[in-house]
Amino acid sequence: MRKFNAIIFFALIILVLGIILAITGNAATISKPSPILTLKPEKNFTPSVSATLITSKTIQVKGTHTIQPSLKITTRGQVTRPATISLAPVVKVRHMDSIMSGIYNQYPHLNYSFANYILSNPGKSQALVTVESEIIGYSEKSVNTITLAPGGKVQFNDTPLLVLSKIPNETTTASFHYKVSGPDGRVIDEKTIPVEIYPKDTMVWAIYDGNEYVDQSAFIAAWITPHISAIEKILRDAAELNPDHSIEGYQCDYCVDDHDWEGYTNGQVKAIYDALAKDYKIAYVDSSIAFGRNEDDIQRVHLPEESLASNSINCIDGTVLFASALEAAGLDPAIVLTPDHAFVGWWISPDSDSMDFLETTMIGEAPFSDALDEGSAEYDDEQSNGNFETNASLFLDIYELREMGIRPME
Repeated sequence: MRKFNAIIFFALIILVLGIILAITGNAATISKPSPILTLKPEKNFTPSVSATLITSKTIQVKGTHTIQPSLKITTRGQVTRPATISLAPVVKVRHMDSIMSGIYNQYPHLNYSFANYILSNPGKSQALVTVESEIIGYSEKSVNTITLAPGGKVQFNDTPLLVLSKIPNETTTASFHYKVSGPDGRVIDEKTIPVEIYPKDTMVWAIYDGNEYVDQSAFIAAWITPHISAIEKILRDAAELNPDHSIEGYQCDYCVDDHDWEGYTNGQVKAIYDALAKDYKIAYVDSSIAFGRNEDDIQRVHLPEESLASNSINCIDGTVLFASALEAAGLDPAIVLTPDHAFVGWWISPDSDSMDFLETTMIGEAPFSDALDEGSAEYDDEQSNGNFETNASLFLDIYELREMGIRPME
């Protein structure tokens, strides 16, 4: 019995020791951290990265607009370097802040422009952009498609043409809108800017481009309109007053020297002067005020048809009216602009270096001979005081301005 009990006792001891060993072994296993994720780089593993364009934001820096993309980075493996981005074209725009509507649509063939664009492509691939521009509500829409070489730059001028029926009768603030977009329609640059539109009869003598003074006096040739019916009627009336009963320009069969030519040509000019005084009762009125931003450089100049309808002129109105009749008659007129006055002249023959001049404000107030003497004296004064040499006064040959491309606005 004691032997049996001893066996049982030793068996219990062995059982208890086994249990203790089992518990101790499990605790050791739990306390040892096991890896959540084990990375075993493959022998030929190459880290990769993909970039997805989420948004693009337009940032303005002194008139230059760029596309600044933000990226979402998705990794597979490890990221080693940032993604390569294709840069958007850079746009720079310069434009006039006012429109002289009487001459504006002639800008393209005069190598003059309303807006200037400079497009640059900083990327390494070719870029195709579309440039749209318009004076909202007053012009046609201009659309230009430009191809930019990698790293290239293109500069071009643009003048969205005015719709003539929509030109305002008073100075009006309008909106110049332009948009530059990519081939997918994504907008690269877009802006709307206020701009003033002057009436058809408002002359802007000069503009300021930065600090530079740009003289525009030559555009007054557009106000000289020889082909309108009112000027044709003046010539018919003048022909009745001319002893030769005709107005034929430089068609003299008997002229052999300047004396002959001067008598022949001035006979026609006198007939025009007398017709304006007798049949149209033209009177001098100082009505030169134009309502604009800078009245020193802006003046309302009546077109010949307006002057004839109102029977009144100031110095520049009378000058463009008389120059219109001279050009319609086949003579070559010129305009002299002084700092505060204007008068008309003409070549006495097609091959002569001699000219005569006329003070048009004396129409209806003095005989032709007095107005002729006054005009010649005024020209001599401008020559002697050096104003032509300093450009304080200007001599504008209308034939030369026509050759340059400045056309009558009517």
